[in-house]
Amino acid sequence: MAGLLDVISDGSSYRILHWFLEWLDMKAVMPVISRLPLGTAHRCSDFRGLLRYHLDCDWRSACLGFSFVKGNTRSVLKNVFHVGSVEQALRKRFKVQSREELEGFFILNQRPSWPVEHRLSPADWFDGIPRNRGIVLIGSHFDSSWAGMGFISRYGRPVNAVYDKIVFDPRVFSFFQEYFRKKYHGIIRLYNGGTLLSAEDLRQEGAKRLNRGEIIIFFADVPRKDRGIPIKFLGRKVLVPFGAFSYAMRTNAFLSVYVTKYLAPGRYHTVLDRPIEVNSGMDIEELARNSYGFLEDMIRSDPGSWWGADTFAEYCS
Repeated sequence: MAGLLDVISDGSSYRILHWFLEWLDMKAVMPVISRLPLGTAHRCSDFRGLLRYHLDCDWRSACLGFSFVKGNTRSVLKNVFHVGSVEQALRKRFKVQSREELEGFFILNQRPSWPVEHRLSPADWFDGIPRNRGIVLIGSHFDSSWAGMGFISRYGRPVNAVYDKIVFDPRVFSFFQEYFRKKYHGIIRLYNGGTLLSAEDLRQEGAKRLNRGEIIIFFADVPRKDRGIPIKFLGRKVLVPFGAFSYAMRTNAFLSVYVTKYLAPGRYHTVLDRPIEVNSGMDIEELARNSYGFLEDMIRSDPGSWWGADTFAEYCS
């Protein structure tokens, strides 16, 4: 674990400064903000997001020892989305991620009466899917999609989400690892009997859970460098992960894409694409194109809310 002594011995002034800034934020600022009245908490979160925009603060930059999120996101907003006001969209991106982290503290604090309201569109989306058929959902680092994973379980099925163990890499500061561990433990309580699955867990029990009629959610908006499905996404030829499509085809599950939009403090709206009944004989590339088409439409409608945009920077040319 990268503690303070490890950071100091590293010799990087950037890492030392950002260790202190992020430690103060995660240990003192966020615990206080997340316990304020809901409206006040969100106003403080927005201010925190603007401050992090100006300082170019991001937990990944802090742990790696150099800034890249702000510059990469600016490049994507300018060269992929061609937004009119790049800096306005960039500020929004930092505010959205700040809110996502606030929602993480709501989860680990088990904040009562949150969310205040959650709507699903279409409202009858689950009605036509037999209880014994699994559901594979594709999500993205967009708006409040992480919190939305917990809200979806309110519709009667166990929810399982695939997570990346990179957050427990030795380079990640120990207090960030503690935050993620507590956040993950907290959100499992919202999953209606489901759990979080690492890649290893998924291989061992993913098909079994889908065959029981459960939901598995894959965050799949980060292109792969190899061994992916070739499609056109956001106007670029990319490789996207096999996982969601492979498991849906192997288990004859239903497949869809979702985003959860933040409307106001405590109020959210989850939008789902139509469910596709998948079987092993279907064209996996066509499935991927259709799924990412919905996701692309959602992201293009509000690129400032895609807080994972920096991962697309290599496709800016």
